Amino acid sequence: MSTPRCPAASPRPCRASWRSWSGDDGGRRAGDAAPRRAGASILHVGPAGAGDAAKALNNLVSASNIAVASEALSIAERFGIDPETMTAVLNEATGRSQATELKFPRYILTGSFDSGFAYDLMLKDMTIAMGIADGLETPVVDTVFETLRGSRGRLGDAPDHTEIGRLYGLGTTPHDPTEKETSK
Repeated sequence: MSTPRCPAASPRPCRASWRSWSGDDGGRRAGDAAPRRAGASILHVGPAGAGDAAKALNNLVSASNIAVASEALSIAERFGIDPETMTAVLNEATGRSQATELKFPRYILTGSFDSGFAYDLMLKDMTIAMGIADGLETPVVDTVFETLRGSRGRLGDAPDHTEIGRLYGLGTTPHDPTEKETSK
């Protein structure tokens, strides 16, 4: 079960930001009454362990959304479209996601990179998700995972997961995430 997280700029009350995916008896145990009273959203997703799998897969998709949108904004900027304008385009069209609606305007394009979820925890969840996917053809998420894992060293000691955007030059100086680090 996850715990409440209340980023300072959260658009929702803290109690509404607590989400959990249950993989056992659907959160129907007596001990789950407290999270429900606190406003937690608990969704039963399957047998034991399924909740952990759902959380890891959700964070894999979330990180992939940030990476893909970051690439799109970088391409748009190269074409002369301001990142804020391109974000607005995505949010008015089918490219919209929670990342473009919330994370880009608040944490990435502003350069604050302070959503409250660590890059390393995101990578941990992505690693779990990639393990679950072992043996399946997943070329898109394989590429995203390898890019984000391989770029981790470029982000300092304790980066926020929204610093994925920094890898693409958003909110800071430009970088090419496909460039290899060179040792001096």
